[in-house]
Amino acid sequence: MIEIKEIEQILDYYKKRIKKNKFKLILIYIKDYYRKFKNYIFSILRFFQRTQEFTKVRYNRIWNKTDLKIFYDPENTNNCSIHSYKDSFFLSSNALSTRIHQYLVINKINELKPNSVLEVGCGQGFQLLLLSRLYPEINFFGIDQSDEGIMFAKKFAQKKIIEEELTKPLKYNFNNSETQNINYSIQDAKKLEFESNSIDLIFTNLALEQMDNIKFEVLSEIKRVSSKYIVLIEPFKDLNNSGIKYLHHSSKQYFNLKYNELVDENYAIVDYQKNFPSQISLNYGLLVLKKL
Repeated sequence: MIEIKEIEQILDYYKKRIKKNKFKLILIYIKDYYRKFKNYIFSILRFFQRTQEFTKVRYNRIWNKTDLKIFYDPENTNNCSIHSYKDSFFLSSNALSTRIHQYLVINKINELKPNSVLEVGCGQGFQLLLLSRLYPEINFFGIDQSDEGIMFAKKFAQKKIIEEELTKPLKYNFNNSETQNINYSIQDAKKLEFESNSIDLIFTNLALEQMDNIKFEVLSEIKRVSSKYIVLIEPFKDLNNSGIKYLHHSSKQYFNLKYNELVDENYAIVDYQKNFPSQISLNYGLLVLKKL
């Protein structure tokens, strides 16, 4: 069961680290809205089409430059944006959403108790590393098309100690020992190298967001490989259909399905939640599917 108080504790940790300034907030909002509108117009004029190669090149560049300590620093004003929660608007580090996503996945693993877990689109693998230190009895697998991401993930997994700065404010005891229960590999999400019904729980965390052009092939593979559950934390279309969210979601050609469009004769929805703190330009939901 997802605890709102846990989410709000994460929210408070990040929200309080950035000074409140209404004028700055309004100015950033205007600039952001203008930028998203401009990108939306350019995407139409330039006939932008997302491809796997475009995404791979982009994320190879991002993962090669991302410093996790800087990213998770709650006081890093170069990595902040306007967020909203319960009709309030505030500046916060972009790591706020990432921390909430980590909490949501941990919560679902506690609830569903899988023996094996696969993350499709694991990027740098940091979320899986945290999970592996929390659940040494579970076999974890992470796949991504980014060789830079997988290379970082394998190297980082060799660290015995995860610095406190990389786990705050999550209140879990992460084991400090070299990771033995993760297997990272470079794979194409359209053709997963796993047997059918071989993984208890498969999850994505804003990975399908980048795969709209291949979403049906990827979803088919995820459903084939899962033996029990699928957990998706994604910017579903129905959560981004107006205002600045629509402009951003549409111009980037993000995941363009409503949450209930993932149901079929083999999978049913067992949980769907959407009222989480998020950036004003992109909302996300948590969807849990169970194999029938």
